[in-house]
Amino acid sequence: MLFNIVFFITVCEVCHINLGRIMSLMMYIIQGILYGFVCTIGYNGWFYKTVELHEENGIRYLTKNYGIMHIMYPATMYLYFALMFIVVIRTLHKKTSVDARGLFIMLVSFMLGISCYVIERVTGMKLEIMPLAYVILMTGSVIQTYQSNLFTMEENKNIINEQLSQIGFIAFDCRIRYMGCNTYAEKIFPEIQNYAVGKKVSDPEQYFKKHILDNVVMFAYYHRQGKMTDKQEKMDSFDLNGHSYDCKIHVLRNYRNKCAGFAVEIKDETEHYRALELFSFDKAFSIIEEDAGIHFDAGLTEVFLRCREKLESFYNSFYEENQLV
Repeated sequence: MLFNIVFFITVCEVCHINLGRIMSLMMYIIQGILYGFVCTIGYNGWFYKTVELHEENGIRYLTKNYGIMHIMYPATMYLYFALMFIVVIRTLHKKTSVDARGLFIMLVSFMLGISCYVIERVTGMKLEIMPLAYVILMTGSVIQTYQSNLFTMEENKNIINEQLSQIGFIAFDCRIRYMGCNTYAEKIFPEIQNYAVGKKVSDPEQYFKKHILDNVVMFAYYHRQGKMTDKQEKMDSFDLNGHSYDCKIHVLRNYRNKCAGFAVEIKDETEHYRALELFSFDKAFSIIEEDAGIHFDAGLTEVFLRCREKLESFYNSFYEENQLV
């Protein structure tokens, strides 16, 4: 009963069409009311007046006497098919980012589902074929959903796993209770495996407390005070076991766009910091000084070298403000 609306919403998502929360809620309410009449079969005659089981030549079959509300089932089914057809045609006409073959499969699947219902009603056949219709609908939906996720970069499992294998993530809820992490984070902080999910971290290790827990507590405090927005990510850097890590904190939001917790992102930036050390101020200024009069104007180089202190000060303040190191 609810599969018609679920299939229609799936088509809209594949076509990148946002129905809006209010419209989706209204459709679910209408289908929910209709489903309520189905659930009351045997208590009233709104959907089925009578449903009887018969046996003939060893074959059992149902005979159904339809009630006044049953007309709503085919009506909503035809309505969703018409809307789906309009959505598909409009999408294929205006957008090139949607696979036409996948939409065609979904459309044909829904048509076959309707055909099964029409054949069963018109012929009055004793064999129930509507379960076959639901199998066809689910198959068409699963095929296109799989194809869409397979070639969508944001949802491709292999791409996501590859990214997660290079970045550590640790999650906390709004009360700073530990909620989980990925494998990479456990490699950086092995003690995480001893922390209980859904509880506050007790007796944390020194590095974990200083660079993770304390920063999350501070970020949460400023976020509640409205002094820290989602775009103002808290950043920290620390060295551990011969590696240099950058640490960022992001806000996790629920379906109502409310803050549900915080995610700590940890990235190994050892090579980046080693590259910065190779090209230190001393190295850069020595190269300029050596090439004075050859690749650089001698007079200009002299003026530039006298400005070193101011340049270093500007460089450090700029990178601190922009949280680049």
